[in-house]
Amino acid sequence: MKKGKRKGKVRYPNDKAAGVAIMLSKRVQGKVQDFGSEGERVCYVRLKGPVTSIFIIAVYIPHRGRVAPCQDDTN
Repeated sequence: MKKGKRKGKVRYPNDKAAGVAIMLSKRVQGKVQDFGSEGERVCYVRLKGPVTSIFIIAVYIPHRGRVAPCQDDTN
C-alpha cells in the first residue's frame, strides 16, 4: 500500500538529478523483507536481522541554492 501525499508517484519525472536509491550486496539482497518509496525523495528497505528487522531509509533533500546540475543539463 502506498501512503503519503504523492502515493509513490514521481514529482519531477524529467529531473534526472533528483532521486535516491539504496544499493545492497548480493548477500544482503537475500535478507530483504520489504522495500518501497515515497516519490523520488524517500526510499526504504527492511532487512531480516538476527533479532529484529533492520530498516534502512534514504532521503534526498536538495538545498535551496541547487543550481548544478539543473534539470535541463541532465539526460
